[in-house]
Amino acid sequence: MEYRSWGEAWNAAIKLSKGLDCPSCGWAWLGKPLEKYNSIVGFSTEIPFATRGLGGKAIVGIVIIECPSCFEKYSFHVDAPCIKCCQDYCDIWPK
Repeated sequence: MEYRSWGEAWNAAIKLSKGLDCPSCGWAWLGKPLEKYNSIVGFSTEIPFATRGLGGKAIVGIVIIECPSCFEKYSFHVDAPCIKCCQDYCDIWPK
């Protein structure tokens, strides 16, 4: 499948999370079922940070999040199954 970048573009000021949580305030992305998808403000096929993959799955890009708690933007790597969920549940993800 081919993926396209959209929304907020990655830049060096956007921190990479070591997991899925906000690196600035610790807001837990995974623990918020619907709020998490609506915090997505962009996706980039650019992979600006080195990665070894997610459990052996290929990384297809980064999701850019605007933390609803502290409003800082951050990103994390995503694989194809994660992108599918984001596409299905994020209201602003281009269909």
